[in-house]
Amino acid sequence: MPLIPNLRARRPMLIPVTLEGSRLSASVTEKSFEPTKLGTPARYQLEAEITALPGSRILSITSPSSKVTLQDAPAAIPSINIRKLLVTAKAPGLCDTTNPREPLSLVIDYSIQGKTFRESLDVDYLCLLGDLIPEDSRSTNKKAADFIAGLAKIYQKDPVIQTLLRRAQLFSRGSALEEHRRVMEWVIPEIIDDPHDGAPGWTPGSAYVLSPSESLRFGGDCEDWSILMGAFLSARGLNTEIIYVPAHVWFRAEGVEIDSRRPGLQAPSSIGAEFSWIPK
Repeated sequence: MPLIPNLRARRPMLIPVTLEGSRLSASVTEKSFEPTKLGTPARYQLEAEITALPGSRILSITSPSSKVTLQDAPAAIPSINIRKLLVTAKAPGLCDTTNPREPLSLVIDYSIQGKTFRESLDVDYLCLLGDLIPEDSRSTNKKAADFIAGLAKIYQKDPVIQTLLRRAQLFSRGSALEEHRRVMEWVIPEIIDDPHDGAPGWTPGSAYVLSPSESLRFGGDCEDWSILMGAFLSARGLNTEIIYVPAHVWFRAEGVEIDSRRPGLQAPSSIGAEFSWIPK
């Protein structure tokens, strides 16, 4: 069964959340997203619904981050134990090691029978942010290959990759082609031109990178599906490297080159390409 039957549905993404305590429940949904260039802030908006136990009262919800603003969601029905908020945040891109992103946390104060409690909710927004790959000159090719390989390593934590890995545990590890074909049976790849061309922050000659979660929602092009498969195969223990030439990306696993957007998995010539292993 595919993970998502219809990629064109563009359904809202439910974001994973972590609660330190057990007296609260929460759901967080992505509302809007403006992408980022490397090292510049992206802006995204989430809708968070916090529910406390019946008979309890939510006193306040705050965020320790100066980059996060909170406001009550429009048309939210007032309730003493349920709050629906719009969460707006800015953060640098995934690969900005000089200015790492702050965790997106919400601090909830609430009371039960006169006793006050505090718990924090941590939102895993790894799957929300991407970066732009520069493709302006030959000198950037090796950096671009390293950049994409680094993203594939980071995206091993993406919810889609984690779901695929849980499914794959039911099977013995196969060859690179067998593992690739298995994933293609579980997802429906929609190979399209970059779906974020023209989005805020995009400039001609750059390519916006989608996370695996975004690729299943929007479709993606060569680097997006190479990252999805590279993240999966490397997490499955297969030695995998990214192959980059200007305007195209594919990958090689255990010596087999695979191009997800070409019929029959026929990879193009790698003459003049740059290579980068996905870190262990």
